[in-house]
Amino acid sequence: MSSKLPWTRLFADRWILDLACLSPIECNVYIKLRLQMLYTGEPLLNNTKVWANYTGCSVKMFMKALEVLISTGHIERLDDGCLWSLKVEEELNNSNESLDKVSKTSRSKKLSERAKKAAQARWDKHTNDACDDAKAPENPDENDAKAMLNDAKVIKHDANSMLKDAKHDAYDMLNDAYIYNINNNTNNNSYNKKTNTIVLAKKE
Repeated sequence: MSSKLPWTRLFADRWILDLACLSPIECNVYIKLRLQMLYTGEPLLNNTKVWANYTGCSVKMFMKALEVLISTGHIERLDDGCLWSLKVEEELNNSNESLDKVSKTSRSKKLSERAKKAAQARWDKHTNDACDDAKAPENPDENDAKAMLNDAKVIKHDANSMLKDAKHDAYDMLNDAYIYNINNNTNNNSYNKKTNTIVLAKKE
């Protein structure tokens, strides 16, 4: 027996033709036997009593209807006595092919989704690594070099300030010396009121 109930096609025009020349009892037997074959997916053991009860007929009525179905080609009796239908075999083959296609499509879709997820995971990891690298601390050697450069700038600024202060102090000292010299010379010289002249003091 099949592990799963297959789905099969149903062509209404074919069923109408198959049932057109059958009596109500023969239609009943044919339809139920064919559905049972589709369900099991294999030939049916020719157990007259079981199938008579299954179709709701007496054994005599079932056997008579079965002989008609075999003679018309609706049902076949195999060499081992089992009952089978070529039309059922055709539908089962089509059903299996369709199920295989669906299964392959489903597997392909799953593989595609897995590949997509794997690619997305790789991309996310690459992006995160790039962000981590961007946030990572700078090279210690570069930091030391930057610190030394900053120190040099500070020293240069201090030196310029010191030079400026030294120039300013030297200028003040020179100005003080100049004023002192003028005042000193003025005190040492005498003024002659009569001649309105300044008598320069002799240097010792």
